[in-house]
Amino acid sequence: MYNNKPGNRAAAVNGNSPCSWKTGKAGSCNDGLLASDNTKFSGDFTTNQSFDSTTVDVGDWVCFMMSVKKPSYNAPNGRWKHSVMKCVGIKGDLSGTTVNPLTYSYYPSIDIESRVDNIGGYPKIDNFKSQDYKRLYPWRIIEAKFTAMPSSSIGDAQGNACDTIESKYSSTFISGSCKDDISTGSDLFPDDSASQFKTGSSQKDTPDPIGTWTCYTLRYRNNPQPLSTLRADIDSYVADNNDSNSSSTNSRWTDGYWDHYHSAVTDDDGNVITPGYYHGHGTTRNADNIWNGYYNETPNPSPATYTYTDYERTSCSVSGIYPKVQVRGGDLRVDGDIVTSKTPIVPPANYRGQYGSFGEYAVLSSGLIQGMGSGAGLNGGQNSNDQIIDWNALTFSNNDQNILGNFNGGVTSSFNYTNPIEVEGDLTINNGNAAQFTSGRKIYDVSGTVFITATNLFYADSYQSTEELPRVAIKADNIVVASNVTRIDPWLITGGVLNTCGDSSFNPDEFGGFASADLTINKCGNPLVFNGPVLASQVYLLRTAGSRDAYPEPSAVGRRSLSEPAEIFNLRPDVYLSSFSNNVTPNPVAATDRIIDLPPRF
Repeated sequence: MYNNKPGNRAAAVNGNSPCSWKTGKAGSCNDGLLASDNTKFSGDFTTNQSFDSTTVDVGDWVCFMMSVKKPSYNAPNGRWKHSVMKCVGIKGDLSGTTVNPLTYSYYPSIDIESRVDNIGGYPKIDNFKSQDYKRLYPWRIIEAKFTAMPSSSIGDAQGNACDTIESKYSSTFISGSCKDDISTGSDLFPDDSASQFKTGSSQKDTPDPIGTWTCYTLRYRNNPQPLSTLRADIDSYVADNNDSNSSSTNSRWTDGYWDHYHSAVTDDDGNVITPGYYHGHGTTRNADNIWNGYYNETPNPSPATYTYTDYERTSCSVSGIYPKVQVRGGDLRVDGDIVTSKTPIVPPANYRGQYGSFGEYAVLSSGLIQGMGSGAGLNGGQNSNDQIIDWNALTFSNNDQNILGNFNGGVTSSFNYTNPIEVEGDLTINNGNAAQFTSGRKIYDVSGTVFITATNLFYADSYQSTEELPRVAIKADNIVVASNVTRIDPWLITGGVLNTCGDSSFNPDEFGGFASADLTINKCGNPLVFNGPVLASQVYLLRTAGSRDAYPEPSAVGRRSLSEPAEIFNLRPDVYLSSFSNNVTPNPVAATDRIIDLPPRF
């Protein structure tokens, strides 16, 4: 276990045992989850293990790896081979304001939750004449938009909430974006509970430019003044105390002042020697003095100060895009799951509601299909109330409209070739050698990874006959495409991974998956078009192009821009015509063999 995510998690071969190589926190390393019996093994094996997590704390990182001593028969006895470390961060229920989701598309639809720890011993209670007056802590959740995530917290501040935020973050604050009424209340701390939770939701009222950060903070008054009911009670007591009678109107207090009448003094003849008069007994009270004694008590309410929850990454959402992929001119066949995303657009009304990836014809998967339309069903968007089955007319499934794909039987493909050009080790295709991969009829068989960095790998625009059509196939263990590449015409075949964004830090074997790629609209933002067949075991489509509306008002052009894909897989006619190249048939002629009438598909 570690206090922070360890920086070096790569595999290694060295002379260190597991716990002497990766020590972690003192006493936390455990190399006995899968103890060896010192016997040889061959092939793969699977094991399920567990460990005692009672010592794991919030903020810890728990990492796992497999280590083998003497990994080969001729290795020294003290040699160890260690696998890549897989790590999991432990997140606790932390104070502050959090949002979900972390990324939204144009119109924020964000749920907010604030948790505030009661570290100040709230609430403060004033006691007057045997009665408690608990002070109120007004609070509000505030929304503000920025061009970059706020880098520091506000802490305690005075004055209007929106003015405070705009002043603090003047360089990144978007003018007019602050809303201080997302959720409000008159008392954050009704009792002395350890924590208080408040919730709210965004108002979804504006389309935000890509990259806009919508952030939330909860503020509460940390020095509220005494209650007005206390002041009224003080005024009532003082009036009762200072009147001329000796009786109290409230049983909570006794009358501390009254007027006593002294009768007139007369002589024997009844003549007044001294007139009668009233004489006060006890002490009169001043209401302002009593009130100020409570008011000036710590914390003094003047001036009013407010505590803001911190701006952490978890308290902000960024306006992003959900990139699309389109398969044109052919079917999409996958022996596994198809997982893509949709962009839901609700306001304004003349935008259609669902934008997503699609295949022009059939989509077949032996696993589940999520977010992918068939029969070009999501071309141009669909109404938000459309059912999934409405934009999946050519998706093969198990006759369950709620489950797409997952039909019986796997999808298999084969590629036969003769006389390949064999390349040992990795191969980089750059602008210097790109020409040899865009002409002729040949197959490259690479026993390593192919890195495509050439700006484009495209065939010529015109040819005199079909025999001139190129047909180039590139087969490799893995294929990685750099961000500057926008078009690839050769066939691509890999039994491993096809990665369309070689500039990202994405590693499919690393914990965190796509999140580890740290993709933005400025990273791999070019569209990429494949004009030849593509066969791969795993396809990671990491381009961030398209799917964004650059127009301020709804329009047909704007709606089309929301449908623009990041990756396009074309199956063009030249793929078929190239079968006749290389002097097989110089001038092929298409002949009608038979005609079958089918009902039209609308």
